Amino acid sequence: MAAGDATIREKDKLMPILPTFDDVTAAAARLAGHVHRTPVLTSRTMNDETGAHVFFKCENFQRMGAFKFRGGFNALSRFDDRQRKAGVVTFSSGNHAQAIALSARLLGIPATIIMPHDAPASKMAATRGYGGNVVVYDRYTEDREAIGRKLAEGTPDTVKANPEVIRAYLGQDHNMRPHL
Repeated sequence: MAAGDATIREKDKLMPILPTFDDVTAAAARLAGHVHRTPVLTSRTMNDETGAHVFFKCENFQRMGAFKFRGGFNALSRFDDRQRKAGVVTFSSGNHAQAIALSARLLGIPATIIMPHDAPASKMAATRGYGGNVVVYDRYTEDREAIGRKLAEGTPDTVKANPEVIRAYLGQDHNMRPHL
């Protein structure tokens, strides 16, 4: 397994590698000063309804409105100089797109986001507003992964951020690996 891989192959299955305490503290250090400290709130009504103490981590107050900013910034901040220069290519119709676009802008990394033509206009506008180069595709007739590979051709250091495969590497429920 190459350094930075967030999955291992076990009997023809990709299994996530859980982050260690050191991974979490390193991610916290990379995120310091870049993310908002979001509140944890409770609700007596919810507690009464569920018979439990329920806590809500209000990541809607995070930069770009979602927890995915934490993972996107953490992952892109780990890029080496060559990868930063080459940029990142990913696909998403929403929050992952915005997280990568904003994180890339803050870190000076070119970001191309492949979005389906029927993604909400507000999500496309926000992704562009955060500095992402949006490439639109038809999800019914085109293959977003093939588009991503074609966009990354000729730039071997470009990193392909696949939102379905990103896990421990990002510090959220996603993975990122170098474009192969």
